[in-house]
Amino acid sequence: MTDIIKTENLTFSYPAEEGKEAVPALLGVDLTVERGSFVVVLGHNGSGKSTLAKHLNGVLLPEGGKVWVSGMDTSDESLLLEVRRRVGMVFQNPDNQIIGQVVEEDVGFGPENIGVPTEEIWRRVDESLETNIEGVFACGNVLHVHDLVDFVSEEAKAAGKNAAKYVQEKKAAGGDNRKIRLAAGEGVRYTVPETICVKRMDERLTVRFRVGSVYKDCYVSVYFGKDRIIHKKKAVAAPGEMEEVVLTKEQLMEYPTLEAIHVKIEEA
Repeated sequence: MTDIIKTENLTFSYPAEEGKEAVPALLGVDLTVERGSFVVVLGHNGSGKSTLAKHLNGVLLPEGGKVWVSGMDTSDESLLLEVRRRVGMVFQNPDNQIIGQVVEEDVGFGPENIGVPTEEIWRRVDESLETNIEGVFACGNVLHVHDLVDFVSEEAKAAGKNAAKYVQEKKAAGGDNRKIRLAAGEGVRYTVPETICVKRMDERLTVRFRVGSVYKDCYVSVYFGKDRIIHKKKAVAAPGEMEEVVLTKEQLMEYPTLEAIHVKIEEA
């Protein structure tokens, strides 16, 4: 698999109080994160978890060593915007993430800071605040944030619960070790997750995805190769909320050579 994040001998110290010697918050950290993987960093308060995270999108820069994101050196100031297009951060305190006075300003803050033209920012703001709940518009971004919080919480809970099991299975031989790619097809911007490991998945897996526009009277379709497995009617699908489909391990076991699953929006 492709490395999406890599650190090499990463070292960083915060400024010490006058008369005291600085103690490294990070010292010689080597880390590799593969594309499509889920990684949990555990440690006591003050152990350097947040400091490490802030190095992964250039909020902090290494005192020693290197950090690469998709092969880009975070110390290269000319690449900073591209690095931050790929690595985002959800801060522990929600107040730290509220920038504007109204929802629209908060939604437009990200695109503005990566140089998106003003007209395009407002088009994206209008699109992202769409929702398929009748009579609801302005709270679309709140629903979007809830999607993110629910997903992160769900994945963190599962990762913590299954950490020991994962290590054991990693060492065990045998089983179906395939990794199947989830491909965003027509009308779909991205899927979560992006890959499925058949051996480690539960009997049922919920795949979430976000559409790129507002679609009315459409179908959500899932293809295993040329075979359409799911064809679900939707009155409205909008970018403001994540859609979802459920796949089963039993379905995947029936396709032993399957390499990609395509999720798309089709017209009625």
